[in-house]
Amino acid sequence: MATDLSLEHLNEFLKQLHLSPNGFAFIVEPDGNLIATSRGPHLRKGVGNDNTRLNAAQSEDPLLAATYKVVKGLTDGGSKSNSSRTNSFVAPDGSVVQAGYVRIRDKAGLDWIVAVAVPRNDFMQKVTDNIHRTAIMALLACALIVALGFAVLNIIARDLRQLAVAAKDMGDGVAPSTMPIDRHDEIGDLAKSFANMQQRLLTDRLTGIANREAIIRRIEDRIVRQRQRGDSHPFAVFFVDLNGFKQINDTLGHDVGDAVLIEIGQRLIKSLRENDLAARYGGDEFVLLLDNVDNRSNAMGARDKLERVLAQPLQALLNVSPEAASIGAGAAIGMALCPDEGQDLESLLKRADEDMYLRKQAISSESTDIIV
Repeated sequence: MATDLSLEHLNEFLKQLHLSPNGFAFIVEPDGNLIATSRGPHLRKGVGNDNTRLNAAQSEDPLLAATYKVVKGLTDGGSKSNSSRTNSFVAPDGSVVQAGYVRIRDKAGLDWIVAVAVPRNDFMQKVTDNIHRTAIMALLACALIVALGFAVLNIIARDLRQLAVAAKDMGDGVAPSTMPIDRHDEIGDLAKSFANMQQRLLTDRLTGIANREAIIRRIEDRIVRQRQRGDSHPFAVFFVDLNGFKQINDTLGHDVGDAVLIEIGQRLIKSLRENDLAARYGGDEFVLLLDNVDNRSNAMGARDKLERVLAQPLQALLNVSPEAASIGAGAAIGMALCPDEGQDLESLLKRADEDMYLRKQAISSESTDIIV
């Protein structure tokens, strides 16, 4: 009884050890009788209701019995030193168990085997889980990188395709449409260069207003809109030809003539609405697009207003001399309405040009009558 009571302290000590979830420690005598164990009982009731020690080899805990069997075989007949050793073995359930053990013997006759057994999964599971998590995260990161790479590549490829189409159009002499590329890298710089080139393609170098290509494209787009929309609101095309411009060039020089063209272009722009467009068509000819007019009377009123604006004395001529201002005598403006007087670009421009010559002849006749 005294021995059993004193060994209870060893059992309490072992049970308080912080081992792994399935790990355990035990102390046995070489014959297998348990002295203490961290899990399960070390005693059992005998025939006379006496406590008798359990034998580790006969324990109902298969892992404890297997551990004792392995450790007993490793300690029998071995070195008499009290040094600890480790080993591993396969448990009955197939799991690998790591065991640490020492056989303690002294001159007083003490001969105990102290063993600690921990299934490898207990301390490797977290490592394995971490490896698995790391591998999964690495795969996800790789997948994300690949997805981002494809997305970036797709964006770059899309922008490059737009630039390639723009370059082809420009090579064919066609001004490309606006490119919606907003980047802050080399591709963005290239897109800005294309946008600048496009602006130059659509701008008259001398006057700074739209050029022939720009007005043609704008009229063609307006015709398409007219057909698609199918509304009854017409639009007007004006053909403008300056009066006396050849005389200005011949008598005052081309520099003055250029200044006149610039001033006329600015007057036209300031006289039009936001959706209208004025362009230099060539030489001293300008073409205007009135994007929307109510009727012919409305278009004629706009033409009369423009003729009055262009008839005002030109500052470019006044800068030469007051007498020079009398050389420029306004402009003749021909008009064509779509769809009544043409439903394609060629017809509208031809009709407006013919109307312009009729207006110019009318102006010449009036001037002749006044002189007579």
